Amino acid sequence: MFILHRGNIGDSGKGVGKKAFIKWYTGSKVEIINEEHNIDIAILLGSINSNNLFKNIFYFVKEVYEFKQEIKKVLLLGSLSITIA
Repeated sequence: MFILHRGNIGDSGKGVGKKAFIKWYTGSKVEIINEEHNIDIAILLGSINSNNLFKNIFYFVKEVYEFKQEIKKVLLLGSLSITIA
């Protein structure tokens, strides 16, 4: 059994959405079938039996924080270092 995150990290304002975060995130990602039976991308945090699970969760939380900080800078400075397709 694995722990995944769907990538929804909103509630922080414009630009902080799943599509942008998934593209920006450098950790492990996997394809899943969502509730609408479509292929979607999820972030793989790890197996529930993994010795690295807490380290992986910490890394993920840190990445979410850094992404949100990057978005805040973008909104203040008006430049974006990633391209959202």
